[in-house]
Amino acid sequence: MANIKEGNYAFSKINLKNGVSQFSNQIQPQIELTLAFNPSVKMTTESKKTLGSKKTPKTTIWVSKYRPLSLDYVTRKYFAFFARMDEELFGRRRHKARFINLIKHIGVIEHLDTNPHIHASIHIPDMDLIPKFLKLGKKLWETKIQESGEFNANEYRGAVWDNYIVKDIYTTAHTNLVLFGGK
Repeated sequence: MANIKEGNYAFSKINLKNGVSQFSNQIQPQIELTLAFNPSVKMTTESKKTLGSKKTPKTTIWVSKYRPLSLDYVTRKYFAFFARMDEELFGRRRHKARFINLIKHIGVIEHLDTNPHIHASIHIPDMDLIPKFLKLGKKLWETKIQESGEFNANEYRGAVWDNYIVKDIYTTAHTNLVLFGGK
């Protein structure tokens, strides 16, 4: 045991957040991505029939359809999305080609009980594939992977985004909320 340093290896909230934030920055992302599992609160107009009247007045209400989801469910959907995107962008035999870099990503799951969504930093190895990723990603997420979900992407803002995605990581127990992958 001569090569192992002795000491306290406890994590702190600040070290954990800084580590995840720095890791997000190190993959050199180009895209900030939010994958929501439930629709956000939306304004809808409903018609109510009034008795004895031919008129139907319209009432505006806010509808929220959030439902709690399991960590396993959210994790599977996230990785299924990136597996399908890698296949769409790089082909079925993408893992056989050693020279191809796949999509690098780091995501953090938030609010499983109230509004499940994932904030992710995305690096696509070929800049020319970014428009294709955005177009196919939105369609894939909202029609195949998570039909009730929303796909929101923006240009990467650096440390602002890196610090934002880790805002709900408080203890080492939250490290299972951090998802990453890529080649």
